[in-house]
Amino acid sequence: MRQFGYSRPDDDPDAWVSRGLDRDVAEAIHGQDALFIIAESGLGKSVACYKRLEQHVAAGGFGLILPHQVVNSALTIEQAVETALLQLHPKLVAGAGLDALSFCSADRPLVMVVEDINRSGQGFIAR
Repeated sequence: MRQFGYSRPDDDPDAWVSRGLDRDVAEAIHGQDALFIIAESGLGKSVACYKRLEQHVAAGGFGLILPHQVVNSALTIEQAVETALLQLHPKLVAGAGLDALSFCSADRPLVMVVEDINRSGQGFIAR
């Protein structure tokens, strides 16, 4: 199992119910730099995003889940990625965020799921 970062939904992935939101997220993200999903609590936003991220990584892509606290403390995408990576692997060297982003391309983008971006106090657009 690959590590994605934080905030993996706590329940058993085998118990997740397929919803229309899963399909909507998968279709809407194509060609977009950012996708904001806004809905009431309990409608499956986190699970739908996690499923999409998991599919992206399984297909050879790169991905991270970032809590709003990481976004709040970062001034750049590189800093946010580095903070997330250092929390997963504390022995990484400085500059790990920029190094990690160097592996990404238009064909293999980094997909980041930001939990509760509205709580961060900052706008953050990433691909």
